[in-house]
Amino acid sequence: GWEEAIDEIGRSGEYGGLRITPQLELVPLGPDPQSGLWEFAHVPTGEPAVRGSDGKLTLKPENGIVFVLLPAGRVPVEDGKSATPMNLVELQPFFLSKNEMTVEQWRRTSRWSGDFGAEQPLLPANGVSWYDCVETLERAGLFLRLPTEAQWEYGCRAGTTTPWWTGATNDARSAANALVDFINHDQAGAEPVGRLGANPFGLPHVHGNVWEWGRDEYVEDDDAPVRPDDGEREARGAGGRAVRDGLGFRGRHARSSGSRDSYPPEVRFDYLGLRVVRSLTP
Repeated sequence: GWEEAIDEIGRSGEYGGLRITPQLELVPLGPDPQSGLWEFAHVPTGEPAVRGSDGKLTLKPENGIVFVLLPAGRVPVEDGKSATPMNLVELQPFFLSKNEMTVEQWRRTSRWSGDFGAEQPLLPANGVSWYDCVETLERAGLFLRLPTEAQWEYGCRAGTTTPWWTGATNDARSAANALVDFINHDQAGAEPVGRLGANPFGLPHVHGNVWEWGRDEYVEDDDAPVRPDDGEREARGAGGRAVRDGLGFRGRHARSSGSRDSYPPEVRFDYLGLRVVRSLTP
């Protein structure tokens, strides 16, 4: 399927004439029927997902990570806000996982033997530290990393400039599970991946569910320099690592740009999980 994928991506208006080569460990799944962006199965983490009659992927515990190929672009500036270096860097095309990495995908690929706060195969992996994520992704496949904050927000916003990708108000209940209460073991906890509405890039649960670890050190200064191509913030020895997504705050913190916090890289809280990025190789 790679010949077809290369040809169609090159002709797609979504990608501006991008020409790619076959990518190791990935199998083309075709474009998402809503977003028009191409999706790929990551074979080392499980069997390829299959599209149903409606063109949407049917996710099962045995399925591996599904990556969405995102086009080059910049993180949109939120309405009424000022641009920061993160908004000015031109991100190169990259793969971002359609869903949070699941419990079952983690179990298949990690040496980590801890207990999840919530353990069902299609729930997002939870209760994992930044160090756990880095080690697991190194084992899970080639070129896998945590996303930078710029990559994460680019994927979350999907071209929108409103506080939530759904609009200017936080009434995003069809697209966000922002009522998770792992700490009190509330029954309305994390939801299986892919259950809620997806943003214009075809990514579900970018608001709510679990906080997602980022690659960057956390810095308060929005003017911190960022690296070209992937937008990684300049390290300043802060120690803490950024997390994004904003679960459990009834939408108040689950904004596209406001959903950030910092945790020491060694902590394992039940509400910490991850979404995966993979670089596009020559």
